[in-house]
Amino acid sequence: IFHQEKALQENNELAGILNFNMGLSKQLNYYETPEPFFTHTIKPYDEKTGVNILISENKDTWYTLRKIMKPSSSKLCGIDFNILLYGEGKKINRKYDTLTDFDKIALDGLNCRYYYIGDIDYEGIGIFNELMELSPELHIELMTPLYRIMLEKSRGITLPITKDKQIESDLEGFLAGFEPQYKNLIVELLHDRRYIPQEILNYCDFLKMLEVREDE
Repeated sequence: IFHQEKALQENNELAGILNFNMGLSKQLNYYETPEPFFTHTIKPYDEKTGVNILISENKDTWYTLRKIMKPSSSKLCGIDFNILLYGEGKKINRKYDTLTDFDKIALDGLNCRYYYIGDIDYEGIGIFNELMELSPELHIELMTPLYRIMLEKSRGITLPITKDKQIESDLEGFLAGFEPQYKNLIVELLHDRRYIPQEILNYCDFLKMLEVREDE
């Protein structure tokens, strides 16, 4: 109609007219096309089974899991996953095309449970806290079992120093699901300005963790 691919994005006057005349959207039959998240479907899902989605903050982990998680080996730490979603660091909390938008467009009407895994540092904890604040209607929880394995694997290793000027995040929600010994370990780690990258868990680690379905 407008002979311009991004007419609504680049023409503020046109966008304003459509925003204040909502009836036009039905007449023109246009719809939002949000920027998609990088996702990979591991196994089918439906209304009966619901959908378990694992959000990986980092790309390396996402690609590793994408390579080895199959319909016959989709259970990680007791949770049977259907979808892998790459959070792309802080982009998971973008103000437009949010995780809530993705849920409504791609998985509307399904019982979805999101599990988050990222770095153990103030930045990673802050991303998780903001995600919880921005998407209160979604079921989101920390993938605590993987964090425990990250902490155990970090023992005796010289860990990297965190980036400068990291903003200290509230730890209460993040630490809620951990036992006292792990809470103390995380607090001590942050106090020493050290961090545990998500990539401390490698291909072989995940391969050992994955449970193979007996019916396959």
